[in-house]
Formats: sequence, C-alpha cells, structure tokens
Amino acid sequence: MKQILKRFSQAEVSNWLGASEFGFISKYSFKNGLKEEGCVGKAVFDLELKLFNENGNPVKTGEPGILYGRGYSMWEGYYNRLQATKEAYLDHEWGTVGDIARQDEDGDFYIVDRKNDVIITGGINVYPAEIENILKKNEEIVDSAVIGVPDEKWGEAVKAVVVKRPDSAITENDVIEFCRKYLAGFKIPKSVDFVDQVPRSFVGKALKKELRKKYWEGRDRQI
Repeated sequence: MKQILKRFSQAEVSNWLGASEFGFISKYSFKNGLKEEGCVGKAVFDLELKLFNENGNPVKTGEPGILYGRGYSMWEGYYNRLQATKEAYLDHEWGTVGDIARQDEDGDFYIVDRKNDVIITGGINVYPAEIENILKKNEEIVDSAVIGVPDEKWGEAVKAVVVKRPDSAITENDVIEFCRKYLAGFKIPKSVDFVDQVPRSFVGKALKKELRKKYWEGRDRQI
C-alpha cells in the first residue's frame, strides 16, 4: 500500500470490503492516513454495520466480534438453504457473511478473520490470519495456511500448512521457533506440515475446509 500511495500520489487510494450478499460493505480512504493492515473503514451507502458476539450481544470497542450489517442493499437469504439463511441472520434484521472484525476509536472496522476458520483451543479463540501474517515475514516460506486439527486435551491444536521455498531447508522446528518470536504461546503452531501448494479458490482464498478434511475424517465434528 505504501508503494501504491507513492506511485499514485495524485489519486485517492482506498480499500473496500465487499461480499456478493451485500455488494460493497465498507470503504477506507488512505487520504485519511495509513492505518493498520486489515482496515476497511466505515459502512458505505445505506448500510449500517455492528459487531456482535456469539450470543448476539454487542462487543466493546477494540474487541473482535462477528460483523453484521443491515440496510436496503442486503440479500434476503440463500436460495433453497433455509438453515444457512437462519444462521446468517440475527433477529431477522442483522445479517452476516461470517467475517470477524474489530472497530477502533475512530469507528473504522478491521477484518480479523473468517468465523468458520477460527480455532478454539483450550476455550480460547485463535485467529489463523494473525499467524499467517507472521509466516509471511519468513523469507523461507512461499505460502501458508493455518488450520485447527483435533487435539484430545485442548479440543483443537494450531497447525501450519506451509509451502517452503524450493531451495529451503527450513524444518518444522524452525517454523515454530520463528512464530515464537512474535506470538503468544497459545497461538504458536503445535505442528507444521510441508506441502507443494496450498489449495486456493479462483479469487485466491485458501480452501481450508479441504485442508482440514483429512485431519477430521471419521469424526462427528467436521469444521
């Protein structure tokens, strides 16, 4: 973003959040300054945004919550998926596509992760995107995805699925120790799998359901 702002110094550069269910959701213009990664600004057009916890209660400023919206631009539900529609709405008014976000004192929203990708280990929420951003700092790593895998003690354990640079000799312990420099203990991957590539959708999103499948196979819980 710094390079874009430098190259297009006379243009207004902005970051937008969008979803097929909402259309455009929010916008942050960098003419207001360079904020932290993940800033998507405030609601656009006729949409109102608010953060709620799992129980449907508003969260405090700075705390992560499920991002809900309401307004005339919203979708009315998923075609032939009544349960999915029910789960997406709160009190038949606020709807969500499953993004986890937080809001700062200025009222700007920051995307933290996807609700379905959150890892719950020992009763604590761990957001994979935070760990993936740390892994991006390692020049030995080309790509990565972080998922939760079954753990008898903690319910889920953090696992990093990593694509290393072709000439790299990086090991599982190297990855774990690298993360230890930046992350709290409960966020550090407990294990690392090396793969040739991370499966991704046509828009570049890691297909984490596909990655998790082999670890959760044969269990009642399939997250």
